[in-house]
Amino acid sequence: MTTTEKDEITIEDLPEKFRDVAELLGMENAMKLVDFCGGDHVYVPKRNMILKPSKYRDIYDEYKSCKDTDGYRRLSQKYDLTVNRIREIVREEHRRRYPPPEQTNLF
Repeated sequence: MTTTEKDEITIEDLPEKFRDVAELLGMENAMKLVDFCGGDHVYVPKRNMILKPSKYRDIYDEYKSCKDTDGYRRLSQKYDLTVNRIREIVREEHRRRYPPPEQTNLF
């Protein structure tokens, strides 16, 4: 975007649905967004979806540091998840961190 374009565009020039974005990000960043993905449909995930991998890592780390046999129950209460979901998260995170070795092809 040239300096002339930047100086000439006002928030009132933007489509009404995009004005909130420009107010939130600022006009310069809004125009960068237009340049980057203008005309495309863009999916913006919810915050909890972005934070989920970090939460799962925390759950796994806390589970691994548990010294008692009540770890699943305590984690389920702390994270407001079922014991079964905590077990699944621990299993999935373990598989992600320590994938099984590839088997060699016998044939």
